[in-house]
Amino acid sequence: MDGGGGLTRSAPVLVVVAVLLAAGHKVACDAARIGPPGNLIFTFMSATCAFLPQRLGEIPLHLALVAATAALAWLVCMAPALVRPEGPQCTAVARALEAAVRLAHAEGPAAARARHDAAAAVNALAHTAPVARGEPR
Repeated sequence: MDGGGGLTRSAPVLVVVAVLLAAGHKVACDAARIGPPGNLIFTFMSATCAFLPQRLGEIPLHLALVAATAALAWLVCMAPALVRPEGPQCTAVARALEAAVRLAHAEGPAAARARHDAAAAVNALAHTAPVARGEPR
């Protein structure tokens, strides 16, 4: 490797930068309770960018492009909320009910797995539907 990326040519420095960015992404995604794939995409993107050759004067333009594409991606991901704003809550309720039915019909060793699935579905519902917990919208 010629180390010809980023603002430095030192591969160890670039790796340390990528690791620190990955740690920051992990903490932010965990705090925001972003589900799978979580910080994976952010980490791939930033680690790739850390190793790309660029000059200091190009960084503002690159950051603006990243912000613009992130905004576009967010709009695409949030577009279904315009048509069905309570879709995630409905899905969480349906999954919790399905898990409860499976638990009611489970016997023997399958009952432990069904109990776990029901608990996970109810937990997901509690995080998805604040209205179900009596919190105001």
